[in-house]
Amino acid sequence: MKEKTIKESEVKWPKWICGAGPGITNKFPWISTRLMLSLIPMLSYVALPSFFKLLPEKFIPKIDVNGLPAFEYELFHGFLHRWMSQFINPVFDILAATLYIIHYSLPLALSLYLWWKYRDPKRIAYLVWCLGLVNTVGVLIQLVIPTSPPWFWEKCIDSGTIGSFLIKGDPAGLQRVDNLINYPLFANIYSKSNIVFGSFPSLHFAWPFFWIFYENRRSIWLWAYSILLGLSAVYLWHHFVLDLIGGILIDLLVFCFYPPPPSSSSYSSSKDPLFSSNIHPSIDFSLSSDDISSDQEWNFSELILPNSNQRLTNVSNVYQV
Repeated sequence: MKEKTIKESEVKWPKWICGAGPGITNKFPWISTRLMLSLIPMLSYVALPSFFKLLPEKFIPKIDVNGLPAFEYELFHGFLHRWMSQFINPVFDILAATLYIIHYSLPLALSLYLWWKYRDPKRIAYLVWCLGLVNTVGVLIQLVIPTSPPWFWEKCIDSGTIGSFLIKGDPAGLQRVDNLINYPLFANIYSKSNIVFGSFPSLHFAWPFFWIFYENRRSIWLWAYSILLGLSAVYLWHHFVLDLIGGILIDLLVFCFYPPPPSSSSYSSSKDPLFSSNIHPSIDFSLSSDDISSDQEWNFSELILPNSNQRLTNVSNVYQV
């Protein structure tokens, strides 16, 4: 029996998807269709938690409460969050809370900075695509393999509480900041969290290291911010050390397939091997004045499954000092 093949042109897309790209790019010429398509991973990251809530109960994975801390104890013979608890004081609490607040605004701030620095739509499209992949992979792991954060694990030890998806999020160490300011700021935020049992991997740590790998691997300020944020996540009992390592591994995984561009201010798209056709045959991020609002076709099969040999070869070149 002859197999029926479906051509790309035969696939029927919803009208709002077909019309969104051309409509927006015609109204705002500086927004390209490529730039809009690069938002797909980020939109997936936002939609995944809501999608998992619709799954039947038999498909919902069980919460792993003890696996992660047991593995961490085998590796490090102790727990950093417990050791840091002896240094709890209001100064460290406020510092950690400040770093957390900065964390949520960092992607937008750095995206605007890179737009101002390079004025290059293809670079922003690449940035949005890769950051979206980091978030999507991280959330998928959190949903498929739900793990308890330190605050819940410690609660289980003390009271024998059993993990349940009906449990609301807890600000943990940030509750001390709420007590200081006499307002339930972080309690309100974490009680509405979509993913309570998403300790591993830590996207809090994956985000700042993403910027280190992407923009400037020698920036003292980025390294200092990343390390302080990671220590804050452990200090506040939000993450184990293994969660931080998992966040870095996701960054490395994404950049193995899509190596970061050079961070030099003299960046030139014509000389950049990252965006040349032999490295990215299916992702032409370069934009001319004639095609800024055009709707060129992307080969998503090659985009999602690139030539791994070429990627890994390019990674070794990018990270040479």
